[in-house]
Amino acid sequence: MPFHPQIDGLPGPVHWLIVALPEAGGEAKYFISNAAPGVPLEAILQVAFSRWHIERCFEDDKGEIGLDHFEVRNYRSLKRHLILSAVSFLFLTETNQKLRGEKPGVDGVPGPPGHRGAA
Repeated sequence: MPFHPQIDGLPGPVHWLIVALPEAGGEAKYFISNAAPGVPLEAILQVAFSRWHIERCFEDDKGEIGLDHFEVRNYRSLKRHLILSAVSFLFLTETNQKLRGEKPGVDGVPGPPGHRGAA
């Protein structure tokens, strides 16, 4: 459903309200998108539901390499800490993949909320 949010009392650019209803009951998911009018709904939903993977990366980054330990006073310091954390996370991920080799299957990484994971 298209809508125009108000910006300073005037209608802004077109946005889309997307409601994803699961087939077998469950909780409805709501998304707001600023995609162009010609973008297919499937592409918008793919991006919307892939957000969990990004959140999971930030959670791992905070827990494993100390992204949550920064104590900075200005933007430049914060930016440097984020870059250092991202490079460290990339190094650890690539080293882990090299040492692990081919995975035989899915490991025990927690799924999205309400997901039971691999049995």
